[in-house]
Amino acid sequence: MHLDGDSALFGGLPRRLTMLRVGTLVSALAANLLCVTPMQSGLLGAAGMAALAASGVTRRRLAVLIVGLGYAALLGVIPGIVSGQPTAYVLVGTRAATGLIWVLWFGGTTQWPQLKGGLRRWGAPESVTDLIDHAVAHGLILVDEWQRRWQAAMLRLGLIRGAPHLESYSLVLAGGMAHAFERAVRHEDARLLRAARRHAGTAHAAAAAVLRGVAVAYPDGTGGLRQVTFTVHVGEWVAVMGPSGSGKSTLLGVLSGLLPPAGGEVMRLGEVLAPGPVARRVAAQVALVCQEPNDQLLGSTPIEDLVWGLRRHGVGKAEACTRALEMLEALGVRALAQRPIHRLSFGERKRVALAAALACEPELLLLDEPTSGLDPLAARAFTQALERNARSKRATVVWATHDAAVLPDRVQRVLLLRAGRLTFDGPREDALAPAQLAAAGLHEPVSQPVEEAPC
Repeated sequence: MHLDGDSALFGGLPRRLTMLRVGTLVSALAANLLCVTPMQSGLLGAAGMAALAASGVTRRRLAVLIVGLGYAALLGVIPGIVSGQPTAYVLVGTRAATGLIWVLWFGGTTQWPQLKGGLRRWGAPESVTDLIDHAVAHGLILVDEWQRRWQAAMLRLGLIRGAPHLESYSLVLAGGMAHAFERAVRHEDARLLRAARRHAGTAHAAAAAVLRGVAVAYPDGTGGLRQVTFTVHVGEWVAVMGPSGSGKSTLLGVLSGLLPPAGGEVMRLGEVLAPGPVARRVAAQVALVCQEPNDQLLGSTPIEDLVWGLRRHGVGKAEACTRALEMLEALGVRALAQRPIHRLSFGERKRVALAAALACEPELLLLDEPTSGLDPLAARAFTQALERNARSKRATVVWATHDAAVLPDRVQRVLLLRAGRLTFDGPREDALAPAQLAAAGLHEPVSQPVEEAPC
């Protein structure tokens, strides 16, 4: 959608120019469709290139665009020559290239928050603007990730800037696309959870969660959970600890409703989670904060992200904005409310993700390695903010981690998992004993002194 995304999409263009740019884009695209010869469309495309050059696009990116358009034109000419109808194919190719040029000009010179506000004022459906907002946010995040992949390829493969290496291009693009598709799946899960409806009849449940003999099997046949049984009472803070691959995230997936158990019974807030569509198992009373914040942030800015979730819970727009700002203030990131998500640090994104979860006042809050990737000071601030804001709501908290040093003071009960099995369920001080941690794979076994044999 843009060539210089940061400066264009979130720059400071005058609002009065937005309608002019929209009208110019629509007129250019309409004129392009009316062109009857490749020459006419080509002249219109040349005008678009001139507009791009005048808009401040760097020479290097403009050169890359020219090469790309030339390649596309070549692909359009070859089928025409083979079929004996070159003019028709060249016209189609020229129209496509010209349309792309003008769309790039519009995206590269129009501020996205400004355009989004205009679309909403003109009566565009909120679902449409939210969808575009989501695409803009994660398009920029993926661009940043691709740039880091390219830098890593240059370092590891010994590349020289400007020297084309097919192998490196394929690795960067293939890895980036695979990662993008995986994230799309996780975004869909986040969207389902944050837009879930409130289930009736759960307000007076005696227990927040009850698991009886729950088992989960992965598609490759390995076990995620094996006969797990425990109860979490309302208002209780429980830690789930275990090494990587022990089943912590799988357990949170079951509690959130995203993963169906292969066996056993799950009761959450007084309601049995029956097999079937995932939409029937997720509930507005349950929030999940993922280990990777990019997997669940759905707006281009923190305020957009929080308002999106509140609006899906039936909160009016004005009240949603107020509550979102209050929660961002409580988490110490209100000053970042209008900053693009991709410009936030990892710790700031973590706080925004937590703010989005707490803003909807969940009864059951699930946290997957919430302090992972944070420095000790940021981890402590994150924990204090959580304790301060969850205390008044009497929320039940399940905190999954492998690091005992970051557990909040309110966590007085610990579940230890190893290879999908529950190895311990009891008081915090007993769980953190070296012998228990060693049994769960979180501590090296205490070596016993070996008596030397007598000579």
